[in-house]
Amino acid sequence: MLLLPRLLVAAALVLAGVVLAQLVRDRLERLSGQMDLPLPVAKIAELVVIAVFAVTALAQVGVSADVLTGLVTILIAAVALTFALAFGLGGREVARSVSAGRYVRGAFQVGQNITTPSARGEIVAIEPSSTVLRAVDGSTIRVPNHILLETVVTVAEEPEREETDAE
Repeated sequence: MLLLPRLLVAAALVLAGVVLAQLVRDRLERLSGQMDLPLPVAKIAELVVIAVFAVTALAQVGVSADVLTGLVTILIAAVALTFALAFGLGGREVARSVSAGRYVRGAFQVGQNITTPSARGEIVAIEPSSTVLRAVDGSTIRVPNHILLETVVTVAEEPEREETDAE
């Protein structure tokens, strides 16, 4: 007789978890879109919220919460470790170039002519992970920013041009 009220409370918990998870997902989708995150952060958060409410609902029915909590903890830890390894190993070069971009923006300016051991041209843009050069033949060359910090770069001195205003 006492099982029916517990089932109703468990069903209400699951329903509340699904509604809350949807709200969390909507907010995180907007936030991750603004931050341009490549991961499905919103979907992961939604699953975590549902899992927490499902464990609570199962505990309400009488299933041992220790076993369920242990399983959920192991799954969350496995997912977190997988993402940490993927980002740590896969994003190493990009992080290196992005970090170097801050220093490159301080050292060089758009319009300067530079020469590196592998490229030569006028700086057209300094992007977060690379610098875009326009070669003499008109083609564009992308040079990773970390290369501009790790190699010898020659900056061509340009003669000062007289600024001509509308005469």
